[in-house]
Amino acid sequence: MSCGIEKNETPARAKNFTNEEVLLLSELVGKNRSVIENKQSGVITHKQKEAAWQKLTMEFNASTSGDHRSTKMLIEKWRNTKKTSTKSYSANKKSLYKTGGGPKDFSIVLETPVDAIVHDIIGARMTRYEAECDSDYMNIYPRLLILVMDPKQILPFEMNLSSTNEQHDNLPSSSLNDSNLAVMHLHKYEEQQGQADWSDYSPALLKTPTSKLLSTTKAELEEAVKKHQEERELVQLKKKILLEAHQLKMEQMREEHALKLKLMSERKPFM
Repeated sequence: MSCGIEKNETPARAKNFTNEEVLLLSELVGKNRSVIENKQSGVITHKQKEAAWQKLTMEFNASTSGDHRSTKMLIEKWRNTKKTSTKSYSANKKSLYKTGGGPKDFSIVLETPVDAIVHDIIGARMTRYEAECDSDYMNIYPRLLILVMDPKQILPFEMNLSSTNEQHDNLPSSSLNDSNLAVMHLHKYEEQQGQADWSDYSPALLKTPTSKLLSTTKAELEEAVKKHQEERELVQLKKKILLEAHQLKMEQMREEHALKLKLMSERKPFM
């Protein structure tokens, strides 16, 4: 009885992976990404992946002081880690487009070092490809550029930000930092936009020019029409020649038939 009970006993459940172990596993996978994350299938590729995972398992167990982890456990944990990072990224992206007001959404989770490594390894499989024609596409225009800076570093509004280099040299060196220069360039861009001449503007200017491969000039059109006419005349000539040949052949056949009838009528019957 005791032997039967011992055989039916399930193995003890292993401890959960710690954050340090998950980070170590991600770093080791990153070093062997060319083999482990290879999407090719085949006997050779499968053997290479098995060898890479076995080597990774030895390095993992040699670098940790916790429980011994088998290759199967590490493979399953890496799959779950990729799923968790992808779900976290999708949830954060979805929360950016929520509308309707209300309290702040505290479900947003900041990117962890593990998420950064997973993103670096699997790339677009985690973030998906960004479609420029989709409503989710985020394009930053210079006019809508938002700068975060210390209010003390912002130049007074009365100061002419688009002045010449000589006027810039008169400014104190402490005020000419990167933030102020960025504000200068932004203001200069807006001034250039305001000085643009829109008197000759029309919606037709927004139309993209037709490609040269798809457009035809007047000379090309005339040449095409001439070529078509020549081909048509050639067809008509061939048709005329064939018709005349047919008429001559029919005339010849009629003459032969009349000659045969005449010979048959002149032939004397046998006695």
